[in-house]
Amino acid sequence: MQDVENALFVIEKTKEVGRMNGATLAQIPGWNRVKASRYLNKLSSLGWLEKVNPGKGFPIYVLGRKVIDLAPEFKL
Repeated sequence: MQDVENALFVIEKTKEVGRMNGATLAQIPGWNRVKASRYLNKLSSLGWLEKVNPGKGFPIYVLGRKVIDLAPEFKL
């Protein structure tokens, strides 16, 4: 259940700040860059987040198509 809570936390934080990267997420107590990258990559591969700068430095993520489909008032 902790994985689900962490995944939802990442999605909520991404919505809150508009975009997310591993360095920002790693600053939150209890998180580090490895854990942050793992969640960001997995959520991106599942369509919950979307990489907006693949291949250019640290990846930046925004809300993905699945979030938009569930709540159309959100913007990518």
